[in-house]
Amino acid sequence: MARAFTSRATWNGQPLPMGLEPYGLGYRFAKRKVGRVPEPLKITAHHPRLFRALAHMELGQEAARLVRAPLKTLAQIKVAMLIGCPF
Repeated sequence: MARAFTSRATWNGQPLPMGLEPYGLGYRFAKRKVGRVPEPLKITAHHPRLFRALAHMELGQEAARLVRAPLKTLAQIKVAMLIGCPF
Protein backbone atom coordinates (compact mmCIF):
# COMPACT_ATOMS: atom_id res chain seq x y z
CA MET A 1 0.00 0.00 0.00
CA ALA A 2 1.35 3.45 -0.95
CA ARG A 3 1.85 6.04 1.76
CA ALA A 4 0.42 9.52 1.37
CA PHE A 5 2.92 12.36 1.12
CA THR A 6 2.36 14.41 4.29
CA SER A 7 5.56 16.44 4.62
CA ARG A 8 5.03 20.15 5.27
CA ALA A 9 7.06 22.88 3.60
CA THR A 10 9.76 24.38 5.79
CA TRP A 11 11.66 27.64 5.91
CA ASN A 12 15.02 27.64 7.69
CA GLY A 13 14.12 24.32 9.25
CA GLN A 14 10.85 25.62 10.69
CA PRO A 15 7.49 24.65 9.16
CA LEU A 16 5.69 27.45 7.37
CA PRO A 17 2.46 28.56 9.03
CA MET A 18 -0.59 26.61 7.83
CA GLY A 19 -1.84 28.04 4.56
CA LEU A 20 1.51 29.53 3.53
CA GLU A 21 3.10 26.34 2.17
CA PRO A 22 2.54 27.31 -1.51
CA TYR A 23 4.58 30.48 -0.94
CA GLY A 24 7.74 28.67 0.20
CA LEU A 25 9.09 28.86 -3.35
CA GLY A 26 8.66 32.63 -3.36
CA TYR A 27 10.47 32.81 -0.03
CA ARG A 28 13.37 30.79 -1.46
CA PHE A 29 13.65 33.05 -4.53
CA ALA A 30 13.60 36.17 -2.36
CA LYS A 31 16.22 34.74 -0.01
CA ARG A 32 18.47 33.94 -2.96
CA LYS A 33 17.99 37.36 -4.57
CA VAL A 34 18.27 39.72 -1.59
CA GLY A 35 19.69 37.53 1.16
CA ARG A 36 16.55 37.48 3.33
CA VAL A 37 12.78 37.47 2.97
CA PRO A 38 11.55 41.07 2.72
CA GLU A 39 8.74 42.08 5.07
CA PRO A 40 6.40 43.06 2.17
CA LEU A 41 6.69 39.51 0.82
CA LYS A 42 5.75 38.06 4.20
CA ILE A 43 2.71 40.35 4.33
CA THR A 44 1.51 39.67 0.78
CA ALA A 45 1.83 35.92 1.37
CA HIS A 46 -1.32 36.23 3.49
CA HIS A 47 -3.25 37.55 0.45
CA PRO A 48 -3.04 34.92 -2.33
CA ARG A 49 -4.31 37.09 -5.19
CA LEU A 50 -2.02 39.98 -4.27
CA PHE A 51 0.92 37.59 -3.86
CA ARG A 52 0.25 36.05 -7.28
CA ALA A 53 0.01 39.51 -8.90
CA LEU A 54 3.26 40.60 -7.27
CA ALA A 55 5.00 37.43 -8.46
CA HIS A 56 3.78 37.97 -12.04
CA MET A 57 5.01 41.57 -11.96
CA GLU A 58 8.45 40.57 -10.66
CA LEU A 59 8.83 37.76 -13.21
CA GLY A 60 7.69 40.08 -16.02
CA GLN A 61 10.25 42.70 -15.07
CA GLU A 62 13.03 40.13 -14.97
CA ALA A 63 11.99 38.71 -18.35
CA ALA A 64 11.96 42.11 -20.10
CA ARG A 65 14.80 42.40 -22.60
CA LEU A 66 14.59 46.03 -23.76
CA VAL A 67 17.34 47.05 -21.33
CA ARG A 68 20.43 45.01 -20.51
CA ALA A 69 20.54 43.33 -17.08
CA PRO A 70 23.48 45.37 -15.68
CA LEU A 71 21.64 48.61 -16.45
CA LYS A 72 18.46 47.28 -14.79
CA THR A 73 20.44 46.40 -11.70
CA LEU A 74 22.06 49.83 -11.61
CA ALA A 75 18.66 51.51 -11.93
CA GLN A 76 17.23 49.35 -9.11
CA ILE A 77 20.11 50.32 -6.82
CA LYS A 78 19.73 54.02 -7.65
CA VAL A 79 15.97 53.99 -7.00
CA ALA A 80 16.47 52.08 -3.75
CA MET A 81 18.99 54.72 -2.64
CA LEU A 82 16.65 57.57 -3.55
CA ILE A 83 13.69 56.20 -1.60
CA GLY A 84 15.71 54.78 1.31
CA CYS A 85 14.91 51.13 0.64
CA PRO A 86 17.34 48.72 2.34
CA PHE A 87 17.13 46.25 -0.56
